[in-house]
Amino acid sequence: MKVRLRVYGPLLVAGLFWGGLEGKAGVVGFCALFAAGVLIWTLLEYLIHRFAFHGFAPHWQHHHDPIDPAFILAPLWLSLSASGVLWVLLSVAAHSAARGALMAAGIVAGPGRCCGACENITTITTSPATGSATG
Repeated sequence: MKVRLRVYGPLLVAGLFWGGLEGKAGVVGFCALFAAGVLIWTLLEYLIHRFAFHGFAPHWQHHHDPIDPAFILAPLWLSLSASGVLWVLLSVAAHSAARGALMAAGIVAGPGRCCGACENITTITTSPATGSATG
């Protein structure tokens, strides 16, 4: 998890700064583009989980053994590749690489990425009875 925060943390900050400085969207536009990224990721995460992950064995292993760290998050290479593809698609849709970066920052900060991954790991590895970490 620390590696992901070291990789995605700077990408989040860079997307916010680049989108804010060169996106030329104003305060309302800045907030709207960031929120759009959060909403896009929420929808994508649901669709990917619902229709793709439930067809792959490693994801079923996650449901069988949810505290195994190997099955909590997607491999970093896959996550970074998907993030790059999403940034390109968002940049094309927004007609601006900076605005695409701002929406990508919303995706990175969204409930399924940094915040959600931390919450998912904490929820999965914490005992409901005691509130303490298991294992």
